[in-house]
Amino acid sequence: MEPFPFAPTNQKFKARNLAPPLTVFPLLCPVREAEWAPGWKYRLIYSQSGFAELGCVFTTPNSDATETVWVVTHYDPFEFEIHFAWVRPSHIATRLEIVLTAAGDSQTHTRIRYI
Repeated sequence: MEPFPFAPTNQKFKARNLAPPLTVFPLLCPVREAEWAPGWKYRLIYSQSGFAELGCVFTTPNSDATETVWVVTHYDPFEFEIHFAWVRPSHIATRLEIVLTAAGDSQTHTRIRYI
């Protein structure tokens, strides 16, 4: 699965997940994403824990045989925040910020921002 072919400056999106943040947040991980994103492919380069964490580095394949490199630049499981920097060589460099907030006992509001 490729990242967006372009991410216009400062684009914001909202989503609602039908599970609480404690369930959703761990899925924002290159390893765990395969549990909910059909066709997800990645190559883990660095992670002490084997999962998403500050400084985790992984790649995702692109259709032109290149790879997009992802780095976790902010990781706060207590506030349900994760930020990535990703670079698709010769195409784009982007920051991706994801923040989760509880919506009642069983749902999550997800804020996604591309910069």
